[in-house]
Amino acid sequence: MRYPGVHQYILDGGDPFEDFIGECRRVGQTPFVSMRLNDTHHLHHAETPGNLQGMHSISRFYVEHPEWRLGAVGSGLNWAVPEVRQHMFARIEEICEDYELAGLELDFMRFPNLFAEDVPCERRVEIITKFVADIRSVLDRTAQPGQHRWLCVRVPCRLDMHADIGIDLTSLVDVGVEMVNLSPSYFTYQSHDAAKIRRLVPDVALYLEMCHCTMTGRHLTTTGGDNFLFLRTIDQQYYTTAHMAYRRGIDGMSLFNFVYYRDHGVPGRGPFNEPPFHVLKHLADPQWLAKQPQSYFQAENWFTTDTGQLPVRFEKGDARTFELDMAPTEHQSTDGVFRLMAAEDLSNRRWMAKVNGTTLEPTAYVHKPLDHPYEAGMGEPAAYACFKCPRRLVRDGINKIALILEDGSPATVRYWDLVLP
Repeated sequence: MRYPGVHQYILDGGDPFEDFIGECRRVGQTPFVSMRLNDTHHLHHAETPGNLQGMHSISRFYVEHPEWRLGAVGSGLNWAVPEVRQHMFARIEEICEDYELAGLELDFMRFPNLFAEDVPCERRVEIITKFVADIRSVLDRTAQPGQHRWLCVRVPCRLDMHADIGIDLTSLVDVGVEMVNLSPSYFTYQSHDAAKIRRLVPDVALYLEMCHCTMTGRHLTTTGGDNFLFLRTIDQQYYTTAHMAYRRGIDGMSLFNFVYYRDHGVPGRGPFNEPPFHVLKHLADPQWLAKQPQSYFQAENWFTTDTGQLPVRFEKGDARTFELDMAPTEHQSTDGVFRLMAAEDLSNRRWMAKVNGTTLEPTAYVHKPLDHPYEAGMGEPAAYACFKCPRRLVRDGINKIALILEDGSPATVRYWDLVLP
């Protein structure tokens, strides 16, 4: 990370875009470039004399215009400033002119903070819609004769996040967006608004993104990136999330950070594994997915914290109801298991769990309701309470999961899952 080989490769005249596009053509893939519109990775080094870390991310434009930043060094740029938008447009225009792309993705998720607080949402939408229209025009202008270049946007999978960013999906479709990639940022996440968004923009190609983890945990160091524990996404969670997406009108699935099953970050985050490449061949097959064991879950992450879903602190006698869309089929015919995981040792606490109003019977600790190779970040057995879940209780549509701390000292629920084998 201090001075990676790719930096020297670029300084010596190497062209990663050209290499990438050439390899895509060689193996019959369709090359897109995804452009992060306000990425802040490494920008906190922008005013550090002699810095070499992340220098590919720090532009002269950023260094020379601190007055256009949203805050202190390390923050993104303010898109209300015309020069900021023109700078990003020029970068994208150069890519479109110089490379034989099939399409471009505008990534609003890295990071979804483009405006100062005093910029009204209406003005944000006006700015972003005009910018996207200009990108549509440059894609068309730079296309080869007879070629069509596709325009995609990577946006939050939750509608309540769109206005602050300046996103109005119907307006973006009107100015030429053809593909929408719904992103949960860093997680595989099942409490998204894909079904609502499908109804909002019925005529675009709609994709749901899945990621390498479902939950992040404690920090192992106080400095450095990727310094926290994380719970890996298992095969059946990919399959269940994709199954639900297809049932609710999504056209396809996308993946982010898939490589991060491999060793990365500070020491102590393992054990690590190879990415589960074998899942890829199944993710475009809704019929196959519908026949697989199902793993539904809610986990503490950046989204659930913002919305007050998880974590949840329980005092004795407290009850809380969660909702999650599920789509069991006739292929999941046997009874399943429900588990909750807390931040504390639960051995001196008694819990009640209900699914759609029916109380579940407690059962012994279940380490892995469905087999998978991952051990990192799962929590100690004493942090779990487990219950039998009759198959008949789980229905197609919104399911209600009620948790009650009947006895014992307070505890904080961070994760729960419902598995149908």
